[in-house]
Amino acid sequence: MKILIVAKDNKPFGISPFIKDHIKSLQSKKIHVDVLSVEGSHVFDYIRHAAKVNRFLKKNKVDLIHAFFVYSGMTAIFQKKVPVLITFIGSDFNRRELRILSKISICQKAEKCIFVSDQMASLYKNDTKKKVICFGIDFNRFYPMEKNIARKYLGWKPGKKIILFASTFHRPEKNARLAFDAMSELNDSSIELVEFKKEYKPEEINFLYNASDLLLMTSRFEGSPQVVKEAMACNLPIVSTDVGDVKQVVGKCDGAFITSNNSHDVADKIRNALTCGENLKLRERIVSLKLDLESITEKIINVYLQVLS
Repeated sequence: MKILIVAKDNKPFGISPFIKDHIKSLQSKKIHVDVLSVEGSHVFDYIRHAAKVNRFLKKNKVDLIHAFFVYSGMTAIFQKKVPVLITFIGSDFNRRELRILSKISICQKAEKCIFVSDQMASLYKNDTKKKVICFGIDFNRFYPMEKNIARKYLGWKPGKKIILFASTFHRPEKNARLAFDAMSELNDSSIELVEFKKEYKPEEINFLYNASDLLLMTSRFEGSPQVVKEAMACNLPIVSTDVGDVKQVVGKCDGAFITSNNSHDVADKIRNALTCGENLKLRERIVSLKLDLESITEKIINVYLQVLS
């Protein structure tokens, strides 16, 4: 089986780490994978890259194209040689304008549409085409470690309580304003809110989770946020709004708190989360749900086989 992955190039680090994990896992199953990375900030940038796909297909044998994110799907569908599979990651299909674009173009031409949560899948009514499969977690990359070791690696000073915001502050859908308001409610100089900057290298992320005392997600919408599952793999306490599949994934685990969009409630949940003990079982929860990378890869391969049968 020969798969062509089409995904966004997030310069300077290339395609997203969770897609790289997926590729490595496929390769471990002896599946041949080629990657076509595309870049741009608008749908027309990705349509322009469709010529790259056609040139690649003229020179290389490909059984199936797997595109990630709506715009990469636009790049992939402008050819008729091989079937296309699209994975919607959350920040695309959850937006009304991109969902409309997807339904009238990509979903029509794709053989299968993968959604990372039940909530997203409910927005698409074609049951014969849709599958619900989130991204898996590489437990060899994300695991608990001593906080003082992680902080020393990052150059953080000991003593402060660190709340790791689940994204960069400037993305409107991540609703950083709610996090800032909750920090004002706390009014505690010993607690610091840290931005999950894009500049962190993939090899630094496990240290980032383990150096923190809490992961805070205040998003307005999500798919199946990888950051929550990665934090759980590190046994990091979590406070999150009820978005995507977060409530479903965390279940009733100690150390995981679902909050409303009220800053008072967020602040209260943060106080509770910061007093959690160390014997949390968030990692065990991820394991029990079979959200490990290998299990998820097997599900994806089964979809590949269905498309090609």
